[in-house]
Amino acid sequence: MSSKIGLIVLGVALILAMLVSCKATKKNTSEATKPTNTNTNSANNAPKPSEIVAPPKPMSEVNPNVTIVIGNKGGFTGATNKYEVAANGTVTNIRTKALEEKTVVKQLSTEQVYRLQQKALALNLDELDFQHPNNMTFFISYINSSTGANNTVEWGDPNFPVEPAIKALYSQYVNLFMSEDK
Repeated sequence: MSSKIGLIVLGVALILAMLVSCKATKKNTSEATKPTNTNTNSANNAPKPSEIVAPPKPMSEVNPNVTIVIGNKGGFTGATNKYEVAANGTVTNIRTKALEEKTVVKQLSTEQVYRLQQKALALNLDELDFQHPNNMTFFISYINSSTGANNTVEWGDPNFPVEPAIKALYSQYVNLFMSEDK
């Protein structure tokens, strides 16, 4: 029964894809055959409000008020090991057990900081309520000093797995922070 439903869904998807393709081809063909208006003084040449698209933001627009912290804590030692990414790209490794030890480990490019901030927002890390620590806990914190946002997503409990995209973001950046190139 479920295989029949799967085939029906696949068939409907193919039909929809063909319809969209046909409409796009028809639209492109009709636009290509439209007469062009050479009157440059006409108000009809102005784009309609629905056609106006805002230019994309440049990659260099890093939010200067955002700090992202990625790390882990707990385990046998109970220590915390975190990487604090400032808006200027400085990555500071902060290790705590009895004493706090801070070391600047890397300098990220503006583009890398921008991508990290955008990924964090896309994953809703500024608001996501996910607190499932365990003996060994992993976390990502999103801190915005201008809005007062300070949210930490924690995971480690195998009964409550974190979203794979969040885990992937964690792994990607921890590996970047630990790599030899500065």
